[in-house]
Amino acid sequence: CKDKGREEMIAIRMSADEHTEETPAYLDPAESKPAEDLAMSLQNKIDVQALPIRAYLDQTVVPILLQSLSALVRERPADPVEFVAAYLLKHNPYKARSESGDA
Repeated sequence: CKDKGREEMIAIRMSADEHTEETPAYLDPAESKPAEDLAMSLQNKIDVQALPIRAYLDQTVVPILLQSLSALVRERPADPVEFVAAYLLKHNPYKARSESGDA
């Protein structure tokens, strides 16, 4: 009787394994793109929040800040602080996300 129960469990597991390996979540890969993007953005949010301070700044602020400073050096405006502030606001990579409701 124990062997019969064990055989049934093995058959159920094998059946479940077959279904999970070959059945795609979406038949059309284009349909899966929004779901994948959402999953990745959620994962990135979690990862960014767990980073040490230096790594967090290097991933989020430093790239756009360096770009703004490069533009500042090229243009050499009369008010450099206002120039950098305006540049950061205009080129904010997180702006599109917050406007779409992810804030």
